[in-house]
Amino acid sequence: MKGPTVEKIEKLANKLYNETKVLERRNQGKELLSLLKKKEVRRKLVNECTPDKAGPDDLSIPAQRRLRLSQLWSLVVVAAVSSVSNHRSGKSKAKLQQFDVDFPYHLLIASEEPDGVFDNDSLAIPKLAKKDVNRLLNYCLNMLDDEEALKLSETNLLLMLRQLCSKEDYVGYFSKSKYTKVFGEINERLTPACEKEAPGIFKIAAEILESLFRSCRKLGRQMDEYISGTLQIIAIWCKRGGDERTKRSGALADLYNTVATILFTHPDHSIGPLKRFGRPILSCCKKCYASSNGMQKDALNNYVLSMLFVSQVAGDYQGMLTGDMGHLGKATMSDQHINDFLDLVMEDSARSLIDDESHQGKRSINHKWIKPDLKQQRHLELVARLLAIAQRRYLAQAELTLMGESVEEGLGKYLKVREDISSIWVDPKPQIAKPCPPDVFVESPFMKHVVKRLIANSQKTAVAKQNSASERSTIRNNSGFKVLEYLQQTGHVSQGTQVGLLAIVCACIEMFPAGDCWTSMIGCESWLRCPSSSNDLHGGVLYFHPSSLDDLHLLV
Repeated sequence: MKGPTVEKIEKLANKLYNETKVLERRNQGKELLSLLKKKEVRRKLVNECTPDKAGPDDLSIPAQRRLRLSQLWSLVVVAAVSSVSNHRSGKSKAKLQQFDVDFPYHLLIASEEPDGVFDNDSLAIPKLAKKDVNRLLNYCLNMLDDEEALKLSETNLLLMLRQLCSKEDYVGYFSKSKYTKVFGEINERLTPACEKEAPGIFKIAAEILESLFRSCRKLGRQMDEYISGTLQIIAIWCKRGGDERTKRSGALADLYNTVATILFTHPDHSIGPLKRFGRPILSCCKKCYASSNGMQKDALNNYVLSMLFVSQVAGDYQGMLTGDMGHLGKATMSDQHINDFLDLVMEDSARSLIDDESHQGKRSINHKWIKPDLKQQRHLELVARLLAIAQRRYLAQAELTLMGESVEEGLGKYLKVREDISSIWVDPKPQIAKPCPPDVFVESPFMKHVVKRLIANSQKTAVAKQNSASERSTIRNNSGFKVLEYLQQTGHVSQGTQVGLLAIVCACIEMFPAGDCWTSMIGCESWLRCPSSSNDLHGGVLYFHPSSLDDLHLLV
């Protein structure tokens, strides 16, 4: 038996559906919407839709409750959409008003308001069925193609589309043709003209794009056919530099989050489009990084991490050692790009530490370790990955310089000519792994950005005096002490900054426990293979660049 509140909502919805007079239909819609917006009414609907018990052949009580709520909201959605359709197809001379266009959108928002029904993960259970989601989506897309509706409420129609695209429960019901139409609406508004005339519309379009790709990533939907066009639109915006109003509104964060989602989700399919459109996006990121903050900084960090990931996937396809950066055309992450981004993130880390000390001085004085939040962890992960890549490239270049060989001489060790005049590749005798000379190693990225900032003259002197003569002679025999001798001119660093740098060291240890970030080893044998049963990437063999005991001693 139905409760009184359910009967009242059904009666209003049926009356709205059958009403022919425009004014009466509008008043009934307002009454229905005002009821569904009230929290106590939604709670009553939940209670009245919950059965007292379930029989042996019935659905469970939560399943029956969800089915009844879905049927009730389906009736309301059908009535709302049909009321607008009847208004436009009828013979009435009454003009369409903004409430008429926005009515289904307000009902969509009301259906997602909390009513005390949650699933096992404490998430609100959606109450709209597949047919109702598609009915609302069709209505939204049709209104976006109507000039009169656009003049009345283009912003709310786009907000309605954003709401539908932000829920993976809804996006899972979209058909392929609907994806194409949604991208068409987005592309029409991510243009220079729209950005200049209506920056707010441009911002909402960027949010829809980011929400759609994020929802598809959660669902595991393949969106490879839209990658090239999306990156091209974003590259055009980046090439122009973007409007300052748009950047301040947060569109930059939405666009770069979209790129990061694409690259993380479809690294293989992104290699080709990045070669064509990736350079302006990369250049704009470097240009905007220092002046960005908050959500924009987080989005740029995600983008750089995704670029490192795709570059390493490209290197894997191009036959390089696992972890080496592949070629992405003009968007290739060169040594200059890696060093520039490393300078930017380290400078940003130092600035955030200064701000942290000024606002939370007590915490710095007491030396309490505060666990970083997810955004800070993401930033530390980026620092660690950039340090590992920069250290790896620096040592590789140092090894080539120390060998003093030309490319032909190096190839001559591998290419041997047999008696039948044919050539064959052979493995030469491996070069014994050895530490990089201290005067060269002291200029490595990890030394430059971390160790030089950690060590202070007074602390080094105190440590040297505390050791006995035998201990000092033992320390002087390893390369770590020789490196310390080259750091005698390092200035003093405040304790708060040291604590922050130790957080970076911890991130390096967690991300690269073998010591890739601070290793000084060069030579063929400095590259080791992981066991084939652990951490295989695409079925290949992982190589890592471990550190020596002297490197570990220096770090400690």
